[in-house]
Amino acid sequence: MCTVLVRLDPDGAWPVLVAFVRDEDRDRPTSPPGAWWPQHPTFLGGRDELAGGTWLAVDTASPPALTLLTDQFDPAATMPDPTLSPTRGTLPLLALDRGVHFDLEADAPGDVHAYQSFHLVSVTPDAGGWHVQRWGWDGTALDHEELAPGDHVVASRAVTLTGERERRQRLLDALSRLDAVDPDPALPTDAAWGAWLDLLDGRDVAPDDLDQLTVCSVRQRPGFGTVGASLVGFSADGRIRYDVNRTASIDPTEWTVVSPRTSGASVSP
Repeated sequence: MCTVLVRLDPDGAWPVLVAFVRDEDRDRPTSPPGAWWPQHPTFLGGRDELAGGTWLAVDTASPPALTLLTDQFDPAATMPDPTLSPTRGTLPLLALDRGVHFDLEADAPGDVHAYQSFHLVSVTPDAGGWHVQRWGWDGTALDHEELAPGDHVVASRAVTLTGERERRQRLLDALSRLDAVDPDPALPTDAAWGAWLDLLDGRDVAPDDLDQLTVCSVRQRPGFGTVGASLVGFSADGRIRYDVNRTASIDPTEWTVVSPRTSGASVSP
């Protein structure tokens, strides 16, 4: 059950902060974040070794951008035939390449209605600062929204499922209590992100405890659960902070710095 936390503060020193806890089949092979796509040499992200796509990618160009993908889980929904569905992992790369010009229906290969369900979140720079969007496909309908300044939760578990609205509100309340951070690229992960690491720490989380960000296992299917997390920050002066954790418990001692860019072009507020 993927969960994404987004903090948008246009007037802050770090106007974009994103935490992404990723759930997947535990035995699905992946590669750690890297520059895996020769056609996009400035893109950094983890790679799905089966289909070649990604769940989160950061464009390290100046100014930076990011896109991420989660599934949508609703056992009552009618889905297209998975054996005929295109891989969803190409969508973050396409969205990152197109930037503010990305159009899901026009740019997705083939018919977007053939895909398995997903949320796609895009953070791109534009003349007014940051353009943050979310697209959703639930197997029946497409929806789209622009995220306003403030704190947001995007989660794969359908809001129609019992307790999910309340869960998201509790996560949003927890996010709102986090103090502002300055994830300076010169700092180690714990000093840079502070209480964000505590919020993601799942070492003491019981299986199927859906109140938490990190879920050791859920009844979605056997062998499915949290496989890691990412933290990404963009500063107003163009710096990037990108950290990754590839443990199922999001052990706070196991974070790795992927891209600490220490300078770059600024994004106009």
